[in-house]
Amino acid sequence: MARPRVYERRQGKDGRKRVRYWIRYTGLDGKVHKRAAADLKKTADVICRNVEVALVEKDPLAVAAAFGDALDTDRTFRGAAKAWLAWAEKHRKPSTVRIRRSAMKHLLPAFGDVLLDQLTTNDLEDYVERRQDGGAANATVAIEIQTARAVVTRAVKRGLARKNPLGGFDKTPRSAKRTRVVTGEELDRLLVEIDRMEVRSKHFTRQHVRAFVMIALSSGMRRGEVLALRPSAVDLSTGRVHLADTKANRPQTRFIGPEGLAELKRLPRPLRDERWFSGLPERMNQLVRVACDAAGLHDVKPHTLRHSFGSVVVRNGTSLAVARDLLGHSSLEMLNRYAHTTESEMEEAARAVALRGGASRV
Repeated sequence: MARPRVYERRQGKDGRKRVRYWIRYTGLDGKVHKRAAADLKKTADVICRNVEVALVEKDPLAVAAAFGDALDTDRTFRGAAKAWLAWAEKHRKPSTVRIRRSAMKHLLPAFGDVLLDQLTTNDLEDYVERRQDGGAANATVAIEIQTARAVVTRAVKRGLARKNPLGGFDKTPRSAKRTRVVTGEELDRLLVEIDRMEVRSKHFTRQHVRAFVMIALSSGMRRGEVLALRPSAVDLSTGRVHLADTKANRPQTRFIGPEGLAELKRLPRPLRDERWFSGLPERMNQLVRVACDAAGLHDVKPHTLRHSFGSVVVRNGTSLAVARDLLGHSSLEMLNRYAHTTESEMEEAARAVALRGGASRV
């Protein structure tokens, strides 16, 4: 790479020309840049040396500072993150915005002042390694990486970066554990504990807790979707549910299975189309966890009920497109977590292939 050099240019109309010193240098992007530096040669030489040092250290902020620039913060990750949050406030659910804000508490100290065009997948790999070494859960780091990609993707659409350097990053950490599923025997134990538990709540009873568990298990709806159910949204004869507000940010149709529907019918019908579950979501979370602990299911959470439904649906041979719509996912990729296999199933599949017309042919 050629060293930066100072050269002289005369500006202005004839008779009023003045000398101005410029600097020609090859930037970190590999392109040749020409920038006005100063009226004095001595000053231009100082700026040129500072630019050279900044280029050797590969520091884009120092290059800009050498020319006395006020950094265009919109082209830094911090500026892009701020713009993304302002956009998300209008176009994304509040819960999504809260999750992304939390992720940015870790992303901004790491990438805040980095220019968008200077971000690389190596930066992201180093970040993942540091977070994991610090004890962060894989799921947490995965959300942070998704947030970083979303911020840069939107910045590219706004023309603040030439391309998304993080678009090809495919090393998002995944948990090695299989998705937790509640078995039939565990469900029986859980229901026994719910029926005997003492509930001290203004809005929830044992019947509400039981209904919540059964509806989540037989519909795959998220906690917030179950707790928001109103009589006008549910057809009690078919189990069809119309969800006006979903994580996908669009109305969706779901179905509650027979067992969950039976529990919902046992609840007192709300007045004036109010919610069946009128208490705080955090309180329902607490009650479910208490019952699960009493049943010895210490690793079961309310969201585990949704995963259990998804696993059963996929294992029953339901097409992935139908399973996606039942769960309200936006893509088939999200169903990978439910595609579990066992050695016995693998053995049975292999035997089935061998039995079709004798030896298998490739």
